[in-house]
Parts: sequence; structure tokens; C-alpha cells
Amino acid sequence: MRKINTSDVCKMARIMKASGMREKIFELFKQGRNIQADDISSPEVQEFGVSVVFEIIEVLAEQKAERELYELIGGIVGKSANEIAEQEFTTTIEDVKAIAKENDLVAFFSQASNLMATK
Repeated sequence: MRKINTSDVCKMARIMKASGMREKIFELFKQGRNIQADDISSPEVQEFGVSVVFEIIEVLAEQKAERELYELIGGIVGKSANEIAEQEFTTTIEDVKAIAKENDLVAFFSQASNLMATK
């Protein structure tokens, strides 16, 4: 597994645009600002994480950016897009959790939501 890089952020932006998920993500960022927990296992962070996962699942159900999402996750965890697509869903969730832990996504989302609040 590697750290998220700038290219990954650009890929995620394209996925958000293609899927029409941008507004939903901004709403989640706003909700994330209210989380006062630094521990990824806290109930508040877990609830926020579940919200994000369900938003992603909704996008996948519409298949607007499915392949790109598999490529993004696979690129970070060192698997092919096909491996991500074909593995058990629980394994994909574990991959996403590992990405979140390795890259301190709680802090990232907190900082991003604070930046959005200043605009």
C-alpha cells in the first residue's frame, strides 16, 4: 500500500464529477466538521464513514464511475481494477479502511471541510 498522491486526488475529482456526487460530498464535508473525534474507531467517525461508503455504493449502483473507482482503490492498495471488482465486498471495505488509516483521512476530511467553510 502507498500513500495517496496528487494524481489520486485528481482521479477522485473526476469520479465525483462523472458521478454527480460533488454536492453529496460537500454535504458530507459539512457534516464531518461537526465530528470532534480523532480516533478512527470512535462512533462518530464510524457513522461518518458509513455515510461515505453508502454514498460510494450509490454511485456504483448507477455505474457512472465504477471502473474509475476500482482503478483508484486498486492503484493505492497495489491491486488491479479487476481484482478490486471481483474480490469480496468485505475485502474492498477492508482495503478502504486501510487506505483511510494509512493516510489519516479523518484529518484530511476535517481540513477539507474547514477550507470549504471559509469560502
